[in-house]
Amino acid sequence: VAFPEVGPEAVGGAVGLWRLALAHPTQDAPAEGALRCTPLLKVGLPAPALSLGGDDAATLAATADGSVWHIGWSQAVEKASALTCLQSSPAWPLRDIALSASGELLVTCSAQTGAAVWWLGGRRADEAEAVGPQQLALLRTADELECTCIALPAWTQPFGELGEDGTPAVELCALGFASGRVRLFDLSAVELLCELRPHARGGMAPGAGAAPVERVAFVPHRQVLLSANAEGEVVMCDYAKSGTPTRLLRAASGCVPRALEVGLSGAWLLLSSPAQLCVWAGVPADCTASGAMPGTVLDMTLVAAQLGGTHPGGGAVAAFVSRPTSRAPDTQAIVCAGVDAEASRESPYAMAYDAGSRHVLWSTLLDAPPLAICAAAGSLSHCAIALFNGTIVLVNAANGSIGQRLLTVGRSALVMRFGHDRSLYLADERVVLKMNNIDAGGGQAVE
Repeated sequence: VAFPEVGPEAVGGAVGLWRLALAHPTQDAPAEGALRCTPLLKVGLPAPALSLGGDDAATLAATADGSVWHIGWSQAVEKASALTCLQSSPAWPLRDIALSASGELLVTCSAQTGAAVWWLGGRRADEAEAVGPQQLALLRTADELECTCIALPAWTQPFGELGEDGTPAVELCALGFASGRVRLFDLSAVELLCELRPHARGGMAPGAGAAPVERVAFVPHRQVLLSANAEGEVVMCDYAKSGTPTRLLRAASGCVPRALEVGLSGAWLLLSSPAQLCVWAGVPADCTASGAMPGTVLDMTLVAAQLGGTHPGGGAVAAFVSRPTSRAPDTQAIVCAGVDAEASRESPYAMAYDAGSRHVLWSTLLDAPPLAICAAAGSLSHCAIALFNGTIVLVNAANGSIGQRLLTVGRSALVMRFGHDRSLYLADERVVLKMNNIDAGGGQAVE
């Protein structure tokens, strides 16, 4: 039970845990007096709780100040084993979230509070009780630049020299900033590895009027990072070489990037406002400033021109999705969604292209314009598309069939990421939610 503190100067709140029991359990409706409520404990919060969720292992409480609290109950349910603030930035909404390749770490970023690194928890072999999400570190720098975006590689990514067993000694995280800079962090040691200025000319630091970095993406199995700024300029940067050489891949277009992804084959896509999708066959092997800019192999508008200003964000999304075959297990498709225009109404749709040949694989209608998209982890061949009507649809990347439809509990999913445990993380400006077993007929369990 959640309740506010009482009093003329009270500003906080509390969560009370009660045991509800029947004196004489029967199949019939209990008689008055047969129900017994036993108070177990009370946990104080800095602000009144607006909503509660969870189970007998943990409770999430969203409070009026914009914070989200994780309350872990002990096995005996007699005391709170953990009380952790998951998000506390009422004035600075979430910008982006990303999951590590192992699926164990979640990184969230807000404009002024930096990037927070969370261990997602679970039941460890040496622990009798499940442990909820715990904040491990806050990636902040002395100059406190405004953080705009995150990228974590979805595969084993090298940095510098490899270890004795051939594995990298770091778990990389790239943060983009409004100053035009990109910083690489080692999540395992929680330290800054290097600072990049990919959009600067002649190696000079970006000036006060530099365009913010809007999207960053790692290139698979290479020590190369792509960066797109708010002017639409895209550059590649070899972060492991001395001087961090850069190469211009796309000149400034004046269109703000909304998505930047690199597929397993090296093909990469850029989705720009309002709804322009461009795909390139690959990232150049040579990261030199003198190289010519590569040409696109696919250039299309996902939303009809007359509808371009109708939906926030343009109503367009795109992502690489696994589509393995017996001969090519790493095959991917480019799944995109937008809004077409018919004579009488809007027609939201999703369609897929083969990432190699760019041939159309399938097309299907959606119930509402798209808001966000994410691909399943590993080799699972499906993606999730969040719609403006408050639902999420699961789409089979092989044939375009729509499986489950999930409710987002009244929240607009601005960013989504699949976990390795068949869960789905979705974030709005304040809260990150986890939906469990989304491909097993469930999808209602929210942590």
